Amino acid sequence: MKLLAFFGSPTRQRMAVLATSTMLFMVVDSGFDVVGPLWVTRELGMGNSGWAFIRAERFSGTLVGILVFGVLVERIGSRWMSALVLGGAGLAFAAMASGVPVGWVIPLYGAFTCALYVNLNVLTQRVSTERQGLANVIYRAVGGAAAVVAPILATQGGKAAGSYAPVIMAGAILLGIGGLAILLYPEVHPSGSPRALPGVLTAYRKSFALRPLLALLILDQSFACTAAPVVAFAAIRFTRQLHYGETDFGVLCTAIAVGGLFIILASGWLMARLRPNNVLGLAWLGCSIAAVALGLSDSLAVAILAYAVHVPLLAMRTVPESLWVSRIADAAGPGGPSQAMVFTVQKIWQAGTNVLMMALVGTLEPHFGIPLLMLGGGLIGVPLSFAVMRLGVAQERKKEVRF
Repeated sequence: MKLLAFFGSPTRQRMAVLATSTMLFMVVDSGFDVVGPLWVTRELGMGNSGWAFIRAERFSGTLVGILVFGVLVERIGSRWMSALVLGGAGLAFAAMASGVPVGWVIPLYGAFTCALYVNLNVLTQRVSTERQGLANVIYRAVGGAAAVVAPILATQGGKAAGSYAPVIMAGAILLGIGGLAILLYPEVHPSGSPRALPGVLTAYRKSFALRPLLALLILDQSFACTAAPVVAFAAIRFTRQLHYGETDFGVLCTAIAVGGLFIILASGWLMARLRPNNVLGLAWLGCSIAAVALGLSDSLAVAILAYAVHVPLLAMRTVPESLWVSRIADAAGPGGPSQAMVFTVQKIWQAGTNVLMMALVGTLEPHFGIPLLMLGGGLIGVPLSFAVMRLGVAQERKKEVRF
């Protein structure tokens, strides 16, 4: 009874439902990030650059799909959109596991998951206007917790089954359950009727014209490019070049994710004392230094230490980014674009950058090798870290109250 009374508050109900669906989705997505390159290179017979091109295809689907879903969300709302794209992502996973060529399916998965990230972000901001910072921390912490269990579950599952296809099919089932769970979210409906198509297109235009948003996105996506070699090739670097076992790498990712969870939680403490741009810049700087170490050294111990720094900080950076973007949307005023539209534009930028960058690293890898790409990315990331610290932030919110 006490548990039911605790969740009697709409705010807590929203957070509980959001956390459940986010956990299921992130377990699947984080697990695929670990075993995807191993599955593609070992079981499907593609090379290292082949995995980079698969990721580029994923983000090309994202770029096209997010434009369509950005229009649709203005009509049906973020809750129904989240349920729709979770179900679609589950069907895409089931198709890949059943033998449908991954190159045909991965663009659809990219479109569905990108739209999901946008709408989970929006639902997070709507948990409570007075507790928005805490809601962002909890949302990201749930993702961090999923990253703790996902790598070891995925790699051990693949070892037990003798293939990663059953693991991917299990992921399809979890995504479907997450889609049903999100329908229980007590959604807060924005005032006014749904926008017609001309109004949606106008909102897109206004979002792209927000100078604070453009300044942040230019720097953010420039940094994302510098981190791309580590994101794309870390599993291959460890298991193929440093001769680390696949299941051992899964255990390593789980151990690193435990530290990442604490860092994400600590970001709430940091943002109460520092501006979001400073928190973001410190995270970028740590990632860049770690990428340099990953590229310079062939020592397994150094690589483990560097990866243990890079992964948590790369995940933690999303907390100040989300809060910063939501404040830019709020600062635009009543006549400006909605938070959903601003987050959609952010994802459009991210998708476009990822398509180009993954295609580029896939093209460069055979010529320069993975270590040199990681080293170069890290060196470029250092000045970007200091640049974002100098960037202005939208007006601060009033002091938040406890959850």
